[in-house]
Amino acid sequence: TSPITRSLHLTMGGRLSVGGGAGRLVGEDSDEPEEASRVRARFATTAALDWKLSPTLSVYGHYQEGFRTAGFAVAPAGSSEGGQEFLSDELRQVEFGVRWRDRNLDRFSVRAAVFAVDWNNIQADLVDAAGLPYTANIGNGRIYGLDGEMRWRVSPSLTLTAAAFLNQSYLYDVPPEFGEPNKNTLPNIPDDGLRLGVEWRTQLAPNTSLAVDASFRGFGKSNLGVGSLLDVSQGNYGVVGLGARLGFPHFGLSLDISNLGDTRANTFAFGNPFGLAERNQMTPVRPRTIRLGIDARF
Repeated sequence: TSPITRSLHLTMGGRLSVGGGAGRLVGEDSDEPEEASRVRARFATTAALDWKLSPTLSVYGHYQEGFRTAGFAVAPAGSSEGGQEFLSDELRQVEFGVRWRDRNLDRFSVRAAVFAVDWNNIQADLVDAAGLPYTANIGNGRIYGLDGEMRWRVSPSLTLTAAAFLNQSYLYDVPPEFGEPNKNTLPNIPDDGLRLGVEWRTQLAPNTSLAVDASFRGFGKSNLGVGSLLDVSQGNYGVVGLGARLGFPHFGLSLDISNLGDTRANTFAFGNPFGLAERNQMTPVRPRTIRLGIDARF
C-alpha cells in the first residue's frame, strides 16, 4: 500500500502459481496410460484505491482475480469415458463502495458497496445418479450484487446493527447435461440475506457487568446444484439467537439460546448423496440449542 496523495491510497498485489498435473485410472486395466496436463503459469492480481473525501467520508474501488487449476476426475456413472479432465476456472471481481464514519469510533456509521463477478469455466463438485461424486465444468457465470451495513450506538449501553445483501446471478454456456442454456442461476448463491442485531451492556456494580444480545439472521432461497438431479430448493429461512453474560473480574457466566423459534429448513448442503434422487431428505438447521457456560481468566 502506497499513498499517492494525503487522501488517496493505492494498494496492489499479486500471486504467481506454476503447476501441472497427471492422472491415470486404476482398476481392471492396469496398463491404462498416464494422462498429463500442460504446465501452466498463472498470475492473479489485486488492486484497490481508497479516497478519503473528508474526515468522515471515503470511497473505494477494488479489483481482484482468482483461479483454480485444472485436474482429472472420474467420469459420472453412465458415461462412456472412464475419466475426464476439467478446465481451470477464473474469477474476476470489481467492487465500488462508500464508508461514512468509523463503526468502532462514531455513534452512527454506514457502509455500502456494489460488486460484479465474472466467473468462467466454473468448476463444481457434483453427484451422479448413483450418488458418486465427480468434478466438472458447468459453464460461465455472472453475479451482480449490493450489500450494506449500518451501526448505531444509541447510547453507551445500547447498540443496533443492520446488514443486508442482494444478489442476482446468471449461469450461461451450460452443457446440455446440466440444464437449459441461459435459463439457470448459480447454485448455492442466495438471492438475499439479512442480519439484525441488538447489544445492551450495563454495569450492575463496580465489579459486575451484564451484557445481553439478540440477533436475527435471514437467508434467501437458492438451489443445491445444476441439472435435474440437483435441482433441490434450499435456504429461505431465518433464525433468532439470544445471549447474556454476567461478568466478574476474573470469570463470567453466560447463557446462549440459538434458533430460538426452532426453525425447520434445508441448509446449504448435500445431505446423503445416495438418497438425493428420492427428494425426501434435508440437511436441517441446528435445532433450538441452550448453552450454559463459564469462562475464567488467570
